[in-house]
Amino acid sequence: MTPPSFWYIGERVLFRQLAALRLRAGSWDAAAARLVADLAAAAPHEAPELHLFFEARCAQACEFCEAPAVRDRPLPRALSSLHRRLDRVTGDLLSTGAFEALLTACERSAPRVALSITGYDWLQHPGRDAILDALERHPVLSKRLQGPSTALSDPALARRVAALSGLRAVALTLQASDPAAHDAMVGRAGSFHEVKRAIEQLHEAGATVEISTVLTRDAVTHLPQTLTWLATRRWKTWLSAFMPDRDLPAPEPLHPTIARLRETLADHERATDAAVLSFVGVALCAVPARLRDRAFGAPLSHGGNAVSVPACDRCAMRPRCPGVSTSYLRAHGDGDLIPLGARPA
Repeated sequence: MTPPSFWYIGERVLFRQLAALRLRAGSWDAAAARLVADLAAAAPHEAPELHLFFEARCAQACEFCEAPAVRDRPLPRALSSLHRRLDRVTGDLLSTGAFEALLTACERSAPRVALSITGYDWLQHPGRDAILDALERHPVLSKRLQGPSTALSDPALARRVAALSGLRAVALTLQASDPAAHDAMVGRAGSFHEVKRAIEQLHEAGATVEISTVLTRDAVTHLPQTLTWLATRRWKTWLSAFMPDRDLPAPEPLHPTIARLRETLADHERATDAAVLSFVGVALCAVPARLRDRAFGAPLSHGGNAVSVPACDRCAMRPRCPGVSTSYLRAHGDGDLIPLGARPA
């Protein structure tokens, strides 16, 4: 199966691009068709997927997210106020019909372009109902929804989302099976019970649920209990490496050591096998050997803030390993990284 080609774009950037194309193309439909065609042409042999980031303030303050650290700074607050004023003058992605045109273009594209909606918490977006209305009008479109998604603890909203035709999955964040530990890591009391209820209701309504756990230090501390708790319920998680956002201050204390993660997964391999759907961006030398076919992420040569170290340079698995971040190396060095076989000369 060919992995999808991902395009990640924020709603306001997307709106500006579509507006510029509309001046030449003459309509939102023609502008959206041109933009989607250009995206698809950039990766003709891959399954295309558009990740659309809706810009809404999240009620949580997750320890691994940069948003809580930057959203109340003077400049971001001023820009947010300016954007709201401009939206009242120019319209926005939803009110102008540009979003509707985009969904139509994704459906009509050959191959069809899948849509993934994300955001700090898109369910807190003021246009949430308009987003859902539009998604309901496009049943053929392949859809994935990602965020904290605690609002889906509301039964009516959970049923509405689960009923979307073309829905591939709803992704939610669960950091620990211990309520107090989860709430501390996401910075909001009561979040655990809301996300647990959301998962239960989505399952009951027949939706595919993807649980994401970001492997911060505290998440790894609670990981044995979390994996057992998930396995008992036959729920699956994506274990994602902690790769700090650019503006996250002082990320070093949040990194678990590779040795600690390796030991935790090895000591609880049965629960890991039962509960983990995939390892996202996790260094392969931390993953049990028989589960490495579930690991994926950008290789070291294309890994964003991931870097190469001597142990990795000697490793036969380097071409498909995500490596570790520079902040990890500042926190722990490279002593826990282990070459997996010798790399051919």
